[in-house]
Amino acid sequence: IVEGLPQDQLDAMAALDYRAFLVANVLLDKPLPLDRYELLLTGGGPKALASELVVGHWAQGGAAAKAVLTLYRGMPVDGARGKLSQSGAFTRYRDEFVGQLPGILKALGAEPRVQPAQVRVTRWGHPVVLAAPGLIATGTVQRAATPAGGRIFFCNQDDWALPAIETCLTSALRVARQIKAVVA
Repeated sequence: IVEGLPQDQLDAMAALDYRAFLVANVLLDKPLPLDRYELLLTGGGPKALASELVVGHWAQGGAAAKAVLTLYRGMPVDGARGKLSQSGAFTRYRDEFVGQLPGILKALGAEPRVQPAQVRVTRWGHPVVLAAPGLIATGTVQRAATPAGGRIFFCNQDDWALPAIETCLTSALRVARQIKAVVA
């Protein structure tokens, strides 16, 4: 997309491996007071498909009339991204999320009084980079994120090969300083 990038930067970008992930936003039919923003979902055997849960109504301090949970499910193997566009994939993955909900709601102490009213599934528009040993130590991620021509800046979790809000914010602060220096 960006013409004229140096070969070492193109090689660094090519060295990054990505994984797609699905997001399910679940609207619940009743309030669900939770004192936390995020939960990691561990255990649960083969039905534990989503690995993370974010409480969408958390910022309202439990005053929401209804609750929203966002579930994240990584696609952990090469080629899994292609499975997302196969015939019937949407229905299958949605049904898998829905099948996981009773266990999640029970663990939160909400089931059976709180039930899903709506479930929306989306493939996240940008896959996440797969962390691997040596990507930071060898300078791979730094070379991949080098500004192009001093005018195009790369700012996202890829800059650290670690998909997390903290790395996004760190990248944003770094790039903001770089841009400020260019326009000053």
